[in-house]
Amino acid sequence: MVYVLTREGEPLMPTERSGWVAYAMKHGEAKVVRREPFTIMLLRDSTKYRQAVTLGVDAGSKHIGLCASTERKELYSSQVEMRDDVSKLLTARREFRRSRRGRKKNWYRKERVNNRANRRLYIKLPPSIMHKADAHFRAVQFVYHILPISKIRVELGKFDIRRIKDPNIEGEQYQQGVLAGWENLKAYAKWRDGGKCRVCGKSPRTDSSVRLEVHHIVRRANGGTDTPENVVTLCRECHEAHHKGERKLKLKRPPMHKGEAHMNAMRKQIQAIFTIVYGCEIPVQFTYGYETAIARREHGIVKSHKNDAYCIAGNFGAERNKSAIYAQKFVRVHNRMLHKARTIKGGIRRQEQLGKEVFGFRKNDKVRKNGNFYFIRGRRARGIFRLYCLSHDTEIECSVKKLILVSRSTSLLTEKDVDYDR
Repeated sequence: MVYVLTREGEPLMPTERSGWVAYAMKHGEAKVVRREPFTIMLLRDSTKYRQAVTLGVDAGSKHIGLCASTERKELYSSQVEMRDDVSKLLTARREFRRSRRGRKKNWYRKERVNNRANRRLYIKLPPSIMHKADAHFRAVQFVYHILPISKIRVELGKFDIRRIKDPNIEGEQYQQGVLAGWENLKAYAKWRDGGKCRVCGKSPRTDSSVRLEVHHIVRRANGGTDTPENVVTLCRECHEAHHKGERKLKLKRPPMHKGEAHMNAMRKQIQAIFTIVYGCEIPVQFTYGYETAIARREHGIVKSHKNDAYCIAGNFGAERNKSAIYAQKFVRVHNRMLHKARTIKGGIRRQEQLGKEVFGFRKNDKVRKNGNFYFIRGRRARGIFRLYCLSHDTEIECSVKKLILVSRSTSLLTEKDVDYDR
């Protein structure tokens, strides 16, 4: 499958006539503008014939499913993985800036909170969720630039987290949460655990020297939440021993519903972005998960993000195309030193040892080794690099002498998906 653009950069219908593509490139009638997916631009005038292409978007909190198809054939299918390190990096940056303001005397700058014009489109969301809403738009924009999309159908999920936890909840029970009638989370946790340590069983009622503390099973830094399921009551001795590594607690990890909460938060934002950007040019429709589930069961389709996007597009008579399946991933591009906590004696933050390029290669560059394509994950000064693939969990080590640079790293990595499941 070769994607074709006009001389002005407008997308045309793709082609599978590799002979015609080779002839056009050999005689100077076309040039390559993208290697993955393989896209050419015509250097001569051409007819702008297009068919009706529907793009199905399976929105998610960790992955996005995309599928563009006509009534007869599937033209593009991909699964996009989003970043999950935004919150962690912002926390580290906040700590470094706070320490910087403490070191510098009489250091002040005027706040720059409301002078960002590009934030006017956004509802007030945390940066991590804002990135996920952005990622949906950028993933669709990637397909919009290589295919003549005539309709976009997006699945927006709306989750009732209280009903997920308690299927029998109804009416006024929504207003009476677990912490109703309690001052705070700590008071409830101590009452729930009977006022004693969950590990050793000590209690202040029997021993006045015992002091109870509340411990998070999953740390806030690791994505934990301040929910009753994520906290337990421990005495100070057991709590300190656990954090020092002297005692390992056998506590069950609580159920996390962060994905459902993120989808509820960015649902209106995604709907606003797609309506504003594409609503004036092409129809934009929004569907729900139950409609996708019904269509998947009726046609006997295995559940996956790509297959859900195929059902959302609605062209069930389209032939599935194994040559147009891709794996994509959003990665970090700007590697600022402010995010790094590598310090030497005296609290001085040291510089990056290897630098931006090592033997002419950068992190996440696409390289070729023995006819196979990989991305660079790690680099060493002695010339041994770690390589990985997006479509399957394969990581190898290779000498830099065996690598050929294919393309520089971008914020959205793309490769052919070889481990597809239909």
